[in-house]
Amino acid sequence: MPIRSASQRIGRTGKRGVESLIDDHPRWVARRQDSDFVIDLKAELANLGLEGQVLRRQLIKL
Repeated sequence: MPIRSASQRIGRTGKRGVESLIDDHPRWVARRQDSDFVIDLKAELANLGLEGQVLRRQLIKL
C-alpha cells in the first residue's frame, strides 16, 4: 500500500502557496510542472495589456 509522508504533504502545500503568490502578482504567471524532475514550478514574466497579461516568454524555473 502506498504511503504519503508528512514531508510530501508539506512540500505540496508549499508548492501551492508559492504558485498562489506568483499568480496573485499582476506581472507574473505561474505554470505547473507536472513531472517532478527537481523543477516544481515555472514563473513567467508578463506585461500588462489592455485585455490582460501579455506573456514575455521569460521564465524562471523553481
